[in-house]
Amino acid sequence: MTNRTGPFGMPPGYWQAGIGLDEPTAPIHRTESELARKTYAYGVWRKTVLKRDGYACQSCGNDEMNCPEAHHRVSFAKFPEQRFVVANGVTLCATCHSRTHREARLSAQ
Repeated sequence: MTNRTGPFGMPPGYWQAGIGLDEPTAPIHRTESELARKTYAYGVWRKTVLKRDGYACQSCGNDEMNCPEAHHRVSFAKFPEQRFVVANGVTLCATCHSRTHREARLSAQ
C-alpha cells in the first residue's frame, strides 16, 4: 500500500482551498465593494466600458493588451452610486492602471 498525500502533504480529502485545518468552517469575510465586483451589473459595466473604448488604453494608446482593465474615474468604494455608470469608466492597460492608483495615493497624502 502506498502513502498518498494531497496538496501540501495533507491526507487526501482534507484540502479545503484556503481554509485552514484548525478552522475548517471559518467564514470568509468580504467587503461590500468586493461583493459588488462579482455581480452581473459589474460585468456588464466592465464589458461596456472596454467595448466603448475599443479595448485600447485611453492613457497610452496601447491596443494590444491581453487583459485590458476598466478603471473607475470616481472611487468605486466611496461613491457606490457611480459604480455602474459607464461615463465613470475608462479602459487602461495594467501599467497605466497601476500608475493611476499610485498617483492617486501620493496626491492624497
